[in-house]
Amino acid sequence: TKKTTTQTSMLHTTMSTEAKVYDVLIVGGSSAGWSAALCLGRSLRSVLVLDSNQPCNRFTPHSQNFLTRDGEAPGTIRQIAMDQVLNIYGETVEYQGDVVVTQGKNLTTESGTLFELTTDAGTVFQGKKVVFATGVKDMLATTIEGFEDCWGVSIIHCPYCHGYEHKERPTAVLLHNPEAKQAMKMIPLVKNVVGPNHPLTMLTNGKLPAELGFDATHLEKLEQHNIVVITQPVKKIVHEKGYLSKVHFEQGAEQQHLEISVMYALVKTEQACRVPIDDLGCNVDEMGYVAVDPMQKTSVPGIFACGDNTTFLRQIAKAVSAGNICGAIVNMELAAETW
Repeated sequence: TKKTTTQTSMLHTTMSTEAKVYDVLIVGGSSAGWSAALCLGRSLRSVLVLDSNQPCNRFTPHSQNFLTRDGEAPGTIRQIAMDQVLNIYGETVEYQGDVVVTQGKNLTTESGTLFELTTDAGTVFQGKKVVFATGVKDMLATTIEGFEDCWGVSIIHCPYCHGYEHKERPTAVLLHNPEAKQAMKMIPLVKNVVGPNHPLTMLTNGKLPAELGFDATHLEKLEQHNIVVITQPVKKIVHEKGYLSKVHFEQGAEQQHLEISVMYALVKTEQACRVPIDDLGCNVDEMGYVAVDPMQKTSVPGIFACGDNTTFLRQIAKAVSAGNICGAIVNMELAAETW
């Protein structure tokens, strides 16, 4: 775990105005955030959920691998979660949507530490504890025409999330950035869902396999499993409403196009909200995620994090689990502090 440079500039101010103080402020209203809110609502805690309404999975039409909701649209799952929590526990749980938290402060008061969050509209909220369930942003930094239009639909990042729905079809794995070594580990998983009777092609997008870290052993394995490697730069993805049908290569390439139905690609991610890092001094891990312990505690006492902003394992089931644990531990801390 490494310290951020903003540790030295952590903001400490004295609270000067009377304001409602929530037991918990939750930033992020997707799976992890609502799971934490559910646990805290059942514990009779005053909670405010602040959400930008920009979840990372909004681009994908279906969410898989979540028991009882397999194949449901992510937005539908989110709406059901919100409705259940607010309808049942609305006496203590509040919600504000279309809100972007832009600043955080650590407040010193006579009764102890509080946290203050400021939104893009200038509204200020205070809480005894803060949970950041803000997720990540996919950075689709590519010049390939059509890539963004297909992202989350037929260009996908995870065989566990989407592999079954795209099984047994002509498929490609695009290795196009420094994430190539990680994508190499994904190829056996992709081959498993593609099956033996459909082609799997590896696209290096203008790079030689050796430039991406492939050695003779890797290439031998690819050949053994009939995986063709195409090194030509990808120019354009042909699709219909996000469902791809063909890849065009740069003009003058030996092969002009490749007919496929599915493409796997890993993209870089960034924190969707940097307030816990830049303003409040929370540590990040070597991959850039907010560092938490098994109880979802960050390096700053009173600040918790859960969901995709803490892990590369991006699954709704995992986010819900982390949110539930987080809510329980926050409640335990609040109870202990007043005992």
